[in-house]
Amino acid sequence: QQQQQQQPSPPNDDGDEGRYLRWYASALREELGKDAMARAAAAWSKWEMSVFSRSSQLPPNRLRDLLDGDLCELPADDQPSDLRATWAWSPSSARWECGGVELPEAAVRTALSEDGFSAHIACALSQQSALPMPPRAGVGGAVERARQFYQRAIEAHVPGGASEDGLTPLSDVAAAVAAAAAAASRGNASSSSLPSGGGLVPVQARLTSTFSERRAFFASDDELLDLVRAGGESLRRIPCIAVQGGNDIICPPSTAYELHEAWPEMELRVVPAGGHSHYDSGLMAELLRATDAIRDRRHSERAGGGR
Repeated sequence: QQQQQQQPSPPNDDGDEGRYLRWYASALREELGKDAMARAAAAWSKWEMSVFSRSSQLPPNRLRDLLDGDLCELPADDQPSDLRATWAWSPSSARWECGGVELPEAAVRTALSEDGFSAHIACALSQQSALPMPPRAGVGGAVERARQFYQRAIEAHVPGGASEDGLTPLSDVAAAVAAAAAAASRGNASSSSLPSGGGLVPVQARLTSTFSERRAFFASDDELLDLVRAGGESLRRIPCIAVQGGNDIICPPSTAYELHEAWPEMELRVVPAGGHSHYDSGLMAELLRATDAIRDRRHSERAGGGR
């Protein structure tokens, strides 16, 4: 109970995105009934798997640079010979490396920046336009799907629709979903606008939605960066290895690079073809290497009498 009291509450001033996401998390926690939970779980899982599937089909992120204000891809001679090989920031040598070869730091920065990553994703998607893409990536994608689910339920089953601010009391939402479920059991066509689902909610969907609703349990988006900056060397000397997918459209590479800039003592390893899921083979390999490296460091310190 004490731990629950210390957890920050979801922000109440984050607009429609936060309000719809809180509704989605409530449904997945079964606070709106089993029918709402099942349909929310089905929609969430479908969206999440579509994102993971798309990430795995994208070509590896490539090094980019700025030329006369425009993003351009570096010549083949400046690219790593293996485009899927990991880009690694080595704190000891203070440089980016790939297979023992130094990478241009400016090009890595551009490739991992919001503009560089967006250009890479846009180019990749334009070449694979036949594949379906969620309306929005990241938390926003879940929010958009939640908004559609919410709105369709309200339009179909709440007299008068939503209130002026676009919201309806959760009790009315629960009633709307219950009515939609009843209509589905009767074969009513109006229920087809709602996602279908079974009686079980995947644990991953519940955890992810609550984590997103609580904004990773930080008071602000910059809290981690602020803590690292304020902690100084006493915090930054803690051994840390971060692994980032170069094609992660949920947690984009720019977030990892911002942490790297605030914490240069941290080793950052970017898998150019890696997506968001730790089940990605490239990411899993780097996570295992990182775990082994921390273990070996700890054993070495113990052998030497360090702490």
